[in-house]
Amino acid sequence: MKKCNLRMFSTQQVKKQLAYLLAVSLVCVIPMSAFAQALKVSLKKKNAPMHAVLQEIEKQSGYTLFYNDNQVKLTKNISIDVKDAPLEATLKQVFDNSGYSYKIVENQIVVSVAGAANAQTTASNQQQKQQKVSGVVKDNFGEPIIGASIIEKGVASNGTITNIDGEFTLTVSSKELQVSYIGFIPQVITVKPEVNVYNVVMKEDTKTLDEVVVVGY
Repeated sequence: MKKCNLRMFSTQQVKKQLAYLLAVSLVCVIPMSAFAQALKVSLKKKNAPMHAVLQEIEKQSGYTLFYNDNQVKLTKNISIDVKDAPLEATLKQVFDNSGYSYKIVENQIVVSVAGAANAQTTASNQQQKQQKVSGVVKDNFGEPIIGASIIEKGVASNGTITNIDGEFTLTVSSKELQVSYIGFIPQVITVKPEVNVYNVVMKEDTKTLDEVVVVGY
């Protein structure tokens, strides 16, 4: 009869091994540019103000609308009926014969008066408000957490995961980051203009009890 040797592993050890495999797989699966390419919008509005239509597009896409309200008045009523349409095609339909033009810059939809030369300047000013942040995510034992998810709050398409040392780097424009990982309590980190490095300590979810896992080999 063939013998089966049993070895005891703690939950913490198993988590680390699984986390490494998860991190490697996610790095291959989450190219950030793919989010924008895959965005689809479904809208059905009749004689609705442009700003109401664009607000709905903001909600569905995660993109932020940016314009100078002294120059751009999105009060014109329009009708639109699209289902699972690409974001670019939907925006073209919204702005058709509106007197305004748009440009997608990073995660923003920049609107300007059609033919105006200030669209590029406006986009550039908005980009200057972006901030590059980095940091390390650890558990309450001081061990790095591999594969923790770091996402800019309100912009689901802008995110990253921590590497094998628990480190991350991300360029953001909002004020908050969402940090999450299976088995730990999610955290929201406030981004401050004068701070670029953040050390995050995550606490284990008390609902998940430590267990002993038996592995046969």
